[in-house]
Amino acid sequence: MRKSTILIYIVVTAIVVVPYIAAGWSELPVDENFRKQAPGEFVQITNGKIHYRWLGSQSGEIIVLIHGVSVPQYVFSQTAAALIDSGYRVLLFDHFGHGYSDRPIAEYDADFFDQQMVEVLNALGLHEPVNLGALSMGGVIAADFTARHPERVKTLTLFAPAGLRLVNDSDSALVSLMKAPVIGNWLWRIVARDFYFPEDDDNTAVEDIVSDESMQGVPERQAEYEGYLMAQRQIFRNLQLSHRDDLLRTIAATSVPVLGIFGDADETISIESAALLADLIPRARVEIISGGTHHLNIHRWSEVRDLMLSFLRNNGVIRPSAEGPTE
Repeated sequence: MRKSTILIYIVVTAIVVVPYIAAGWSELPVDENFRKQAPGEFVQITNGKIHYRWLGSQSGEIIVLIHGVSVPQYVFSQTAAALIDSGYRVLLFDHFGHGYSDRPIAEYDADFFDQQMVEVLNALGLHEPVNLGALSMGGVIAADFTARHPERVKTLTLFAPAGLRLVNDSDSALVSLMKAPVIGNWLWRIVARDFYFPEDDDNTAVEDIVSDESMQGVPERQAEYEGYLMAQRQIFRNLQLSHRDDLLRTIAATSVPVLGIFGDADETISIESAALLADLIPRARVEIISGGTHHLNIHRWSEVRDLMLSFLRNNGVIRPSAEGPTE
C-alpha cells in the first residue's frame, strides 16, 4: 500500500474519530456526588434511581406532573406552586435520562416509559387513581399510561402535548441521517448538544423560574453529565411523538376526564392538535391560549393555573377542607 494512501486513511480516521471522542470527553459521571446536588429524594426501580419530590399538604389530592423531552421536573415550578397554594399535593420526578435521575442504556420507547411510570407510582405507594398533568413529550407518556391503565388515572391534563401533530412533522435530510444506526450515532454525538440547545435559543423563560445558578435552572447543565445525550438519541429514534391518535381513541372509550391546553403561537406543537383532540375525545375540554407558546405553563402560568383548577373542581377533585402538614 502506498504511503499516500496510508496517510489518507490516517487523516480520514482522525477526522471521524477525534471529534467523536472529544464530544464526550468532558462528560461528568452520574454518581453519588452528582446526586448530592439534588433537591429531592431517590427511589430505586428496575432500571435505576429516579429523582422525585413531594410538595404540598400530605392530605391534599395527589397530582403527578410529567415533564417533557429537554427540561426536567423544575419546568413545573410555577404550576406546582399554584397547585400547592390551592391545597393539592404534587409529585414531581425526573424521567430516566433527565435531571438527577439515572441514565440507563435502554430503548426509551413507549414500553420503557410505561414501566417507569408504573414502577415509580408503585414504589411511592400510589395504587389508587391519581391526577396526571403532562407537558409536551410528557403528554405522550401520560396518554399512553392512561390508555393502558385507565383505572389508575382520575383526571388527565395535557399542556401543549406531543402525540398529535407537530409543526415540523416530516423529517429533514439531517434528521433522517441522525436516525440511521451508524452514521446517525456519529452525527448525534457531534451535533446533539447544539440540536437541543442552540446558541440563539431563549431559555430565559425556564431559567427565571428558579432562584439559583444550580443545574435545576439551566437545561443545558444536565447535558454535561454522561448519558443525557444518549437518552435523547434513543427518545428521538424510538418514542413516537406524533400521530398517536390511537392512544386518544383508547382514552375516549374510558371515563377519564381530559383537559387539553394549547397555545396558538406554539412553534413545536401544531395548533391543529387542539381540534384533533376535541374530535378524538368529544368529552374533552379543549382550551387555546391566544399567543401562548410551547412554554405556556411558564409564560402564561396564571391562565394555565385557572384552567386546570377549574377543570379539577368540575371533576370533583377538590382541595381538603383542612390542610395537613406540608413537605
